[in-house]
Amino acid sequence: MNVLYLLSATHMGGATLSALTLIKGLKERGFNVTAVIPNADPAFEKLLADITGKHYIVGMSFRAYPRLNCFADYVKWGYRLVKMLVRQAVSSKQLQRIIRDEHIDLVHTNVGPLVCGYDACRKLGVPHVWHIREYGKPDFNIRMFPSRDDFRKRLRNSYVITITKALLEYNRLDGHPGARVVYNGVRSKYDTRLSGRREDYFLCASRVSPEKGFEQTIRTFARFHSANPGYRLRIMGLYKPDYKTKLCGLADALGVGSAVLFEDYTSNISQYMSEARALLVASPNEGFGRMTAEAAFAGCLVIGKNTAGTKEIMDITGGFRFITDDEMLDAMTAVSRLSEDEYLRMASASQREAVSFFSEEEYLERVSGIYESAVAGVSPAVRR
Repeated sequence: MNVLYLLSATHMGGATLSALTLIKGLKERGFNVTAVIPNADPAFEKLLADITGKHYIVGMSFRAYPRLNCFADYVKWGYRLVKMLVRQAVSSKQLQRIIRDEHIDLVHTNVGPLVCGYDACRKLGVPHVWHIREYGKPDFNIRMFPSRDDFRKRLRNSYVITITKALLEYNRLDGHPGARVVYNGVRSKYDTRLSGRREDYFLCASRVSPEKGFEQTIRTFARFHSANPGYRLRIMGLYKPDYKTKLCGLADALGVGSAVLFEDYTSNISQYMSEARALLVASPNEGFGRMTAEAAFAGCLVIGKNTAGTKEIMDITGGFRFITDDEMLDAMTAVSRLSEDEYLRMASASQREAVSFFSEEEYLERVSGIYESAVAGVSPAVRR
């Protein structure tokens, strides 16, 4: 089967990591996968070439718009709207040419706001799989153009993979014969770590941006640190300099500047998870929360906000849940007091469930099955 896989970005966020896992696994299963990326990125292209052997660059963009707060925003949006629609039309034409040249059987779009793949498939009658990983407005403050209802209608003419049940319901896809919930595969079922011995630090591992709840995390850690001065908070991820400066200022103002460590993204995050007292996840609107699932593979307990994707993962793996700062503080205190045996028992149970639901092997099995159904035309909702 010839698959065209559309990636929305070349930075190593959760959506891109999941896509690379899937592409690599599909290649190993005999699928012929050609990737499309939105911009030149030599380092990423080299990585992609090692996995797929072939890729294209097409100037794809999101069919979405940001929050508009004033008249000037609307003026700027008018210009951006025209530019966006022109780019959408051009990228759709480019994709149609690639689909023909590569004899593509199916197109897989890696995120929701990328619509050009759907448009190209509708023109050519090729099955389209849409991977929905985000809410849009609640998590990234973007709105689908021209409306969320229009986007949902497009989804109902595609095969759809949502990464949680909550996203399936949010997009009103209950009962749609082409829609399936497929949890991300974060690690091989054989790639696990388990130890009851922990170091005295809490870990945050994600994109470092306001919607991830870092201000709540630092405030609560400061309260915990006053009674437990030996602990550290390690924040590992991709930063925007101005937001990092803001967080550093908050930590200094709360008297924990030297105890909050800001570190760069690393591909070896499992090693840090396997040593941390717990992973802290304070984002209120996680589409999935890759690190929440990955922590279980590394034998690390999770203290997570009891909302959205984080809640859905913890419903499976367990964890210490919170909504308020006080509840988060109580959870941090409870985890810090676990004995080695207690920690190991809880982490082991969490890991067993994670391997069953979030392994790469399960992920690949389910997605490849969806591909086969799509190409066979099983769902009458997809093709006219």
